[in-house]
Amino acid sequence: MGWKTKNLVLFVFSLALLGATLFVQVPSHNAEELKKINFGYPLAFISQNHSSYYSFLYFPTWDKFNFRDVKNINGFSPLNLAASLVLIFIALEIAIWFLETLDFWVRRKIFGGEDKTGDNILE
Repeated sequence: MGWKTKNLVLFVFSLALLGATLFVQVPSHNAEELKKINFGYPLAFISQNHSSYYSFLYFPTWDKFNFRDVKNINGFSPLNLAASLVLIFIALEIAIWFLETLDFWVRRKIFGGEDKTGDNILE
């Protein structure tokens, strides 16, 4: 797989992971925190007001982003969104580099630098 294709796949996967972080539940420990709950990882990029969702209050509450109630969005940070996307992309890139390096190291230990056909596996 070429590096352009690999980076495109990693970018799409990073976007999917970033979108999935909105489904992670966030704790609220008091009524004031319910007014501005931050969502998104590794950097919070969207906040929403959940204070009107409860007829009685008990704490801690665990809330997730409500896609149906976009009028209660308090804030959106495109900078944090972009930074989160870049951080996830870099983390995936490092993980893949580590796995590729480990694969080459294992092949070198098993085959001594050559595969069964006699071709150099490191080229």
